[in-house]
Amino acid sequence: MVVQNVAAGDNAASEFQDGLVLVTKDGKWGLADTRGKLVVPMQYDGMMGNFKESGWLACSGCQVVHQGEHWWLSGGKWVRLDTRGRVAGDASDPSAPMITP
Repeated sequence: MVVQNVAAGDNAASEFQDGLVLVTKDGKWGLADTRGKLVVPMQYDGMMGNFKESGWLACSGCQVVHQGEHWWLSGGKWVRLDTRGRVAGDASDPSAPMITP
């Protein structure tokens, strides 16, 4: 099975994690299963890979920031998605500096 629109990772296609893979098209991001079916529609402005402790991170209204050959997502409203792609709660912008008391 070929999954279309798989997002690029570190110089290669993103890998499946928990049966899902990042997909992107026309500036929008989502998640597809191993059959290529969209589990999360391409509705987010950015997404980050599956983090075992917090799940996938997705943002609306975030922007791509470039520095040399590197890029990251910043700003916007962030949510956590569980391993099935369901919204599991709000998340902090991972690019924001950590403030410790």
